[in-house]
Amino acid sequence: MFQRFICSALGYASPYAWTTGRHSVIPAILEQGIGAYIAVVVFALWAGRRHLTWVWNAIWNLPGAKQDKTAGIADPREVTEYRLALGAVVGGLLLSMWFATTLGMSAATGFVYLILYLIINMAIAKVRAEAGAPTHGFHYAGPGHILVTAVGPSSMSTRQLVGWALMGGFNRAYTGVPMPHQLEGMKIGELVGAERQRVSLAVAVATVIGSFAGVWALLHFCFREGVEQMLWAVKSGSGHGWGIINLWMNSSIGPNWVGLGGIIFGFLFACWLMWMRFYFVWWPFHPIGYAIAPDWTTGVMWMSLMIGWLGKSLIMRYLGPRSYQAAVPFALGLIIGEFTVGGFWAVLAMITHHAQYFFWT
Repeated sequence: MFQRFICSALGYASPYAWTTGRHSVIPAILEQGIGAYIAVVVFALWAGRRHLTWVWNAIWNLPGAKQDKTAGIADPREVTEYRLALGAVVGGLLLSMWFATTLGMSAATGFVYLILYLIINMAIAKVRAEAGAPTHGFHYAGPGHILVTAVGPSSMSTRQLVGWALMGGFNRAYTGVPMPHQLEGMKIGELVGAERQRVSLAVAVATVIGSFAGVWALLHFCFREGVEQMLWAVKSGSGHGWGIINLWMNSSIGPNWVGLGGIIFGFLFACWLMWMRFYFVWWPFHPIGYAIAPDWTTGVMWMSLMIGWLGKSLIMRYLGPRSYQAAVPFALGLIIGEFTVGGFWAVLAMITHHAQYFFWT
């Protein structure tokens, strides 16, 4: 927000990337968020490098799994889980790459596209696990935008761009990505003492069933109610991907150097914020705040976030930790009350078959 304000004051328009055909201009705030998300994942992998190395050695039964004193000797059931997870990742990537090639992508482009998608998902899971951020929409900043920023739409074939449009359904925004929800489900299972293997199996089954059920429900309501009755999300929002691809197909623009600069700057700045937070306890700025700030959803709820932060800071400073713990149920009650009101309007709309008050958050 501050960057956009400064650029506007200096006479530089700073619209969001999706209003300029995905060709970003200074200060490239969306691309800064992309770089910050990548930095979150890189830093997390680096911080867990020893454990990940031990997991790799355990999967392949290498000597390092037995010699690592910090991790201990691997439990056979745990090793089996790691091997199943690796097999699922590799199998999923291969099937997804095959699907991407049927849409017109090359195998290499499909692989890069999917890796970028997984990076964004991992970053959002990290954001939710560490900060519990109420928003991580990250609209129109998916793998397609990153690749077009790097190489330009002029170097892409028509079939390849059409393939990206077909994948726009799960890359337009990232408000409902599965990884954070799965992680939170496993954490809940751990807190209630549920067996980890059963929770993992339940999450896997629910993911498969939910994927088919979601598609079926969407088609069912479209046929039963009519697309015109589905309001903006289906009637208008579903065509956004094709509109953007149309702009790309009729564009001779090469790499977006401003956007690339934004990604690099965002990555380096987020790394610096993480370094400062890691070495200095008093450092007040969290890199996750910088990562989620570029999306427009943060702009509609920054006041609520600031009020919550201010209330917490004042209670901790003047009343102490005990008062803060006592105030937590009150804060949770405010959240539940807000969503109860929003849920009421949603239920009323389903009963009356008429649109009611639109509840955003």
